Amino acid sequence: MKNRRNISVTICIKKYYPVVLEIVESFVNQTLSPSDIVIVGELHALNKIKKKFEKEKNITYESFIGDKNVARNKSISLAKGDYVIFSDYDMVASLNLLEECSKLLGKHNALVIPEVGTNSRNFFKRVFKLEKEIANDDNDAITPRMFKKNLFDDGSKPFDVKFGVLDEWGFYKNLKKKKPSVGYVKNAFFTIKDRFSFSERLDRSYKKGFWSNYLIKDMGMEGVKRINPINRGLIVYSRNFKLFINNPFIFLTLIAIKNIEFLSFAVGYFVGSIQRISLKDIENNTA
Repeated sequence: MKNRRNISVTICIKKYYPVVLEIVESFVNQTLSPSDIVIVGELHALNKIKKKFEKEKNITYESFIGDKNVARNKSISLAKGDYVIFSDYDMVASLNLLEECSKLLGKHNALVIPEVGTNSRNFFKRVFKLEKEIANDDNDAITPRMFKKNLFDDGSKPFDVKFGVLDEWGFYKNLKKKKPSVGYVKNAFFTIKDRFSFSERLDRSYKKGFWSNYLIKDMGMEGVKRINPINRGLIVYSRNFKLFINNPFIFLTLIAIKNIEFLSFAVGYFVGSIQRISLKDIENNTA
């Protein structure tokens, strides 16, 4: 195994799921080994991982309960490499990921890594695999997952709690301020082990809608563009209409699910708008 000690991997986990072990293993077995792996999460989950990887000396464990944005910043601050990849508890890396990333680091200081769904005969997994395939064609939705750590040497933080569950979008906004050179990895990827039930997906959509108020307030029209359902729905999906021809039933099922999720998103956005207006009125009355 080659070892070029300049890339750190950070993983934030809220709860323990068996797939977490597969995720850590995917980084341990890279063709180009990371300088270190930092795992931040609940103590129970960390103990499970430690038991499996007790022989691995380059893994740092940090117990943490709280906001995901704070957890991400904590993990990045502990990373030893010049570059950092931030991963989630459902993202399994292809074994050549770090090696492919390293080939682009001389030209770029931030990298977008494609995400793919799981190969399966299960109908809904095939639906969500198609969702990932289409999302990779949405330039307004994708966010770099690897960046040079010294971009934030000025004391600023990569992640911001004010964006809540939109942690990646908040990171994208903070990263853009650094004017990075963004590259795209082509021959490696993350496989998303999506374990969300339909009700959990609706809950996630509601929370995204709620926190989108703060994204738009902070980013203005760029924030609107990033969440605009007309752009992200009609334009991106129509651009991938060839996928409908390949498998119309799966494509139409995905469209139906996305429409239901949008309704949940809209409710969250409406509730968030009311709360933001109420808070603004309170601030004005106490000023």
